[in-house]
Amino acid sequence: MRLQIATSDDGAVWDFLGPDGTDDTYYTATNQEINSGHDGDRYLRYKIFLQTADLSKTPTISDIFFTFTSDCVPPGQVFFSDLSAGNYSLTATKTGYQH
Repeated sequence: MRLQIATSDDGAVWDFLGPDGTDDTYYTATNQEINSGHDGDRYLRYKIFLQTADLSKTPTISDIFFTFTSDCVPPGQVFFSDLSAGNYSLTATKTGYQH
């Protein structure tokens, strides 16, 4: 599996690029950062290239995730707005998580 990403500020112009910012490369690993040339664009598209050496098998994609982060809200954190001064208690749970 290989993947290229295109972003656009206006939804009209799309250039599919790989991790080095050219159309000659592809994202091939999980958790790769998207090239900074896409920063600030509003729209995102992706193109997937599937290939197999065994013609009796069909490659499949089951999940694709894109995660937005910024300096204000890094991954794994949340921002609560409009809270009044005081103390708050927050409980986070997840099925299967043991603390």
